[in-house]
Amino acid sequence: MSRNLLGNEVLIKTESIRLDIQVLRGLAVLAVLLFHGKESLFPQGYLGVDVFFVVSGFVVTPLIQRIFLHTQPEKISFWGKMIEFYRRRFFRLAPALAVTLVISAFVIFLFAPTSDHMNFTKQGIATILIFGNLGALVYSGDYFNPNPNPLIHTWSLSVEEQIYFFLPLILGLITWRFKSKSKVASISLWIIGTLSLISFLKPEIMLSAYSALGIRQAEQFSFYSPIDRIWQFAIGGIGYFLLSSPNHSKKSAGKINIILASSLLLILFGPMNLGLKSGSIVVSMITLAVIYFESLISLPKIVQSKLAWLGDRSYSIYLIHMPLLYIAKLSPVIAIPFLENRIIQSSLAVVLSIVLGSYCYTKVENRFRIQGNGRKLSGARTLGSILLFIFLPLCIFSSFSHAISKDYWGFNKHIAKPHSPIDYATGCLDEGELVNLCINRIHKSDKTVLLIGDSHAGHLSLAVREAAKNANWNSIYARTGDIENIESRGEDSLSNPDFDEFLRWVSKTKPQLIIISEYIDRDTSQMQFKRGLLRLKKIVPQLLIVENNPVWPDEKFNFSSPLITPYVPVKNFAITDMDISNKPYSDRIAKWSKENGISSISLDSLFCNEVECRRYSTAGWLYIDTHHFSVEGAKLAIPQIEAFLQQLNSVTSLPPVNSRG
Repeated sequence: MSRNLLGNEVLIKTESIRLDIQVLRGLAVLAVLLFHGKESLFPQGYLGVDVFFVVSGFVVTPLIQRIFLHTQPEKISFWGKMIEFYRRRFFRLAPALAVTLVISAFVIFLFAPTSDHMNFTKQGIATILIFGNLGALVYSGDYFNPNPNPLIHTWSLSVEEQIYFFLPLILGLITWRFKSKSKVASISLWIIGTLSLISFLKPEIMLSAYSALGIRQAEQFSFYSPIDRIWQFAIGGIGYFLLSSPNHSKKSAGKINIILASSLLLILFGPMNLGLKSGSIVVSMITLAVIYFESLISLPKIVQSKLAWLGDRSYSIYLIHMPLLYIAKLSPVIAIPFLENRIIQSSLAVVLSIVLGSYCYTKVENRFRIQGNGRKLSGARTLGSILLFIFLPLCIFSSFSHAISKDYWGFNKHIAKPHSPIDYATGCLDEGELVNLCINRIHKSDKTVLLIGDSHAGHLSLAVREAAKNANWNSIYARTGDIENIESRGEDSLSNPDFDEFLRWVSKTKPQLIIISEYIDRDTSQMQFKRGLLRLKKIVPQLLIVENNPVWPDEKFNFSSPLITPYVPVKNFAITDMDISNKPYSDRIAKWSKENGISSISLDSLFCNEVECRRYSTAGWLYIDTHHFSVEGAKLAIPQIEAFLQQLNSVTSLPPVNSRG
């Protein structure tokens, strides 16, 4: 999504500027803006990044070519040209980035929830050090379902910077001993692009190399990897060499240009979904064709001029848009009551991105670009610029990080977030690849309770462990995930091998009781859930279903908010205001369970009476979010679970375990 914007330096056969390249940039940045503004309306807008990668290859390849070609003045060495290339890249990209990062730091510090500050700080430092793509992977994860990160978009800037750093060295070394350097460089781009495309399509082939760097998710890293992106840069470079060829024929027919331009518009702004890899390949090839045939000249002149204006400013607009959209979508400071979708805030953020990006272009980006193109810039001034645009932002982000570690030096007046029960799990062991276990054994006890389920099993783990200890039972917490998903994973069949393996493990462990705690909602497969319970019932004497616990109605319930707007959660709600949208689905499972000899337990009475529900006591907050217990909330469940275990203790003999499964 980030770009090199030196289209006005690219001259193909003539001294005229390629206006259509700026139009292409304008379309690409608009697509990205709209995608991040309202993804559901512009699902393919993210492919604007692919357009920019191709454009960068087309634009920067001739600049790289100048490094290893014998051009006047001859006295400038290869390394001199290389340093000059890097210097120009620095003045092209660093000033606008530094200004955006510094302004964003103060805006995020004041308006963003404090829980997102650390990720923002780490991503900012990674971006300054040209590792924003690795930061995006580590601190945000999946680009399409990320942890909140106002600087996730800087991944693409780092990819381009990494390409700019290594590609001139690679091409320079390859072409060093050849006379026909342009031809060798063109062939090299074909080879590099082909290998990169193979890695892009089959990222698992790079897994061993990625593992050496501590990266274990080849498919996810492929999205952020310069290795799997350089093929798009190479496509743009090949387009430049094709247009530079003396055998190159002129433009295509007008109808073909209209088809190409329409296809690009449909992909970037249409409702279709081509898929991640196929979409990247299709839009990259169309972009190459649009550049080669100058297809965007077919657009109306007024549209061209507006998009070209946008394209000139696209780098600054792109840099500023994500922090603004993050604030628009997630900051409680600008929330509008009764308007939760934030469409107004997002629309204003898109407009403001264009306005502020344009201002940054005029006052910073363009100004320093012109300065960077001056050959007589002194070494002292260059060093001063490096200190200003690298070390100053780095110092600010480091101070930001220090402030977070020191709890903002006393300025943070928010309520401390309560601890999750899962943080207090002890005795955690790994047993093969089947399940992750937290085992707590009682000396000489011959009874074991096994807790399984989703995150709601996790928030009960402390209660089950303490109740089992009080009742003289061993306890095991197995992180299995959703029961119906275990049952149906891989295929919708009772003979699913994953579930069979889990059942064999249960038969071997021989627990006297399995507690199943899973949040049941409209998406839960009741049939698969029931099948799983029936198969467990065949091999375990007792099953206990934990029904859905009370869910609080305030979706924004959290313990982290901007420093300037302290947030105090509501402690009590009328019972009629509670979120009961998924309660009927849980009640249906509980009723079926009792009819089939399976026990169930409700924890509603721990938090609610006939009038209201509470999530705060003298001991502290009872929940960590809208539906998960805190440590104090989990402790309330100990007596109820212990009573059930003691009741089983009073039974002289439990039904025998059927080890056949």
